[in-house]
Amino acid sequence: MIELEYKISMLGPTRVGKTSLVASILGSTKEEILVGTTLSLKSLDLATEKKLSTHAKELKSSLNAGSFNAGAVAGTQEPSKFRFSLNNGTDESLLNFTLLDFPGGWIDPSNRPEQRQNDWEECKKFIHGSSVLIIPVESPVLMEAIAPNQKGAIEYNIHSEEIKEIVMDWAKFRNNEHANEPSTIIFAPVKCESYLTDNGFTSNKDKSEDLKRLVEHYYSEVIQSAEKEFRHNQNSVLNIIYTAVDTIGCVEIINGQWNHDKKSDFLRFSADYAIRKNPKINRKGGEDIFIALFKNLLKAQEIREKTQLDDTSADLSSADTAAQRAKNEENLWDGFWGFWGVETERAKKTTRLNGEVVELTEKKEAQLEQLNRLKEIVEDIGNQPFSNRTAVLG
Repeated sequence: MIELEYKISMLGPTRVGKTSLVASILGSTKEEILVGTTLSLKSLDLATEKKLSTHAKELKSSLNAGSFNAGAVAGTQEPSKFRFSLNNGTDESLLNFTLLDFPGGWIDPSNRPEQRQNDWEECKKFIHGSSVLIIPVESPVLMEAIAPNQKGAIEYNIHSEEIKEIVMDWAKFRNNEHANEPSTIIFAPVKCESYLTDNGFTSNKDKSEDLKRLVEHYYSEVIQSAEKEFRHNQNSVLNIIYTAVDTIGCVEIINGQWNHDKKSDFLRFSADYAIRKNPKINRKGGEDIFIALFKNLLKAQEIREKTQLDDTSADLSSADTAAQRAKNEENLWDGFWGFWGVETERAKKTTRLNGEVVELTEKKEAQLEQLNRLKEIVEDIGNQPFSNRTAVLG
């Protein structure tokens, strides 16, 4: 198995719910995609386990209190990485990936502490190396903006302009460093429970198309800038996906407010949520994000493994040619000494080269087997259709 770290970055403002989105992707995947298979998703380190466990406790505590407050789940205070592994039935790692979460306030330079600039530079390096960008969108901010001053405050809440600059830099890096690999941007509206009717919400009409239209409108420059950058390299493939996510599933908005932010002079949206009769967490949409990630990451994995397979084949051909040449160079005198059990230097060289041929042959066979296993996974999971919550943009 070729050990590779696939990098995924989330670009979203503070308290948009990035950790909740990660939990939703994992929960939906385990409950919808991997059920009945030999595959499992596992945390690769204790830090990932701790962060997800803490988030789960905060969420359940809020739900058990009888009313959900999005502010009760703490926002990210430090850059952190979620590290996961997709394993088969024998606990062998098939695919490892790392997802970066950082304080959402850092997206806006005016909110970024000067003493944390070096940390931000490290985050940017990780972002540039990511094959997938996930952009969480707080759907109530778009859907609950009615008055002109509220609509005017949307940009201050979603920071699409700053996200556009980050995406443009990412696109340039991908074109220069990983032009032969697929790249994906996923727009993921979160907290969609009050706008879609396929997960228990029945007190209003379905507003899924309205939400999608607003996301395309307010992030149009992000989409256009990325597409324009990728058009300059015909070998680059950019996928832009939209997926609406219910990050909890059993709540809905009962009261939304636009209040002046204490630290600035713009309106910030907040909401109170009621818990439905059945308080069971019922996430939805995260499974589509996993399928999109899988399509991208496994395709990139396949490309890299094929590249290494080509390198192994070239090494094998070279070693085989050298072994044949060394064998041909053995003369009658070498055969005479070989008869008496004495190995000459030319004979030793032939033996060594033949050993290299055997080793490289075994390595090539193992890589071919790995490629075949990846293809099977692509067929089983990567080719699964998206739900009605997902659409291809651009």
